[in-house]
Amino acid sequence: MTIETWNATLPWANAFVLEAARLGARPMLLFVDEPTYWQEVDDLPASALGRVGSHEWAALRETDAYVFFYGPNDVARESALPQAKFLALSAFEDEWFRIIEKAHVRSARIDLGRINASEARRFGLDEDDWRKEMIESILVDPDRMHREGSAVGRALQRGKLVRITHSNGTDLDLRLRGRRPRIHDGVIDARDVANGEVFEPLPPGWVAVAVDELHAEGDFVANVASATAASGDDIGRMLPSRGGHWTFRDGKLARFSYEAGGDEFAKAYQRVGRGKERPGALNIGLNPRITRIPLMEDQHRGRVTLSIGRNYFLDGVTRTPHFHAYLVLDGADVQVDGRVIVRAGEIV
Repeated sequence: MTIETWNATLPWANAFVLEAARLGARPMLLFVDEPTYWQEVDDLPASALGRVGSHEWAALRETDAYVFFYGPNDVARESALPQAKFLALSAFEDEWFRIIEKAHVRSARIDLGRINASEARRFGLDEDDWRKEMIESILVDPDRMHREGSAVGRALQRGKLVRITHSNGTDLDLRLRGRRPRIHDGVIDARDVANGEVFEPLPPGWVAVAVDELHAEGDFVANVASATAASGDDIGRMLPSRGGHWTFRDGKLARFSYEAGGDEFAKAYQRVGRGKERPGALNIGLNPRITRIPLMEDQHRGRVTLSIGRNYFLDGVTRTPHFHAYLVLDGADVQVDGRVIVRAGEIV
């Protein structure tokens, strides 16, 4: 077993090392020192960053399980990097995922490293409350999420038509194409491994499926704050928004408006190429403990999330680069082929 950590999460990683040893595993701890990391980023050109040696790839292929704690902790500094350096630092990720899928390395990322005082202020949260909610949502018993996620997943894979409604004006029709949903329920079972689904973000809690990119008709109105993954010069930044309203006609986003963050969305949207206007994916949340965790609000049990643009990672066909916009709706009704699977925000 391999455990990777940064300074801010070292106490948690050390606890994993001890517990893994108690269970009979032979853990290896990889430590990234954040001050040294930032010195490298400041001193070296982009071409020298984000490189992984053959010895590290070999260790990844030979491990049975891989747990890594998110880093660096200074998220704001990372978001402010020049585009070339930001992209260079993450250039290894495609190869990392390719190796774990081929070698069947069950892997989990624990997001406690995202939490710090400055980020808490940015999102208007108490740092300790944020950390407590994160821990509680990681420790949710996965059995219920597994049962409900499997049922929702079967409906989304077998169904043809989806209708989403809410008293706030949401009334949207989508189509499904028999694509296999991804179920993030905190469990990596034999079926997941066979399908190459060996990575689980923690906290877990959602079902996602790529929808028919050519069909969407109606309105989707958010009542939960969300964000857009920026493109162009703003790449690496998450652009927060509130009160988004998307109107679709003939399978395309025809109009949009926001109570807050609309200008930032419009700027990012304008930069993106073909496919940005198409429906991308539909998510249903499964985690009962998540309420306000930034960038994970969509994982709350029963919440419905609609994204546009990039969905190739869910077997869709749209590959809009570095752009992922979504709206989150709480308390909605969702029907698949006329059968209710979510009623007033409750999975049925």
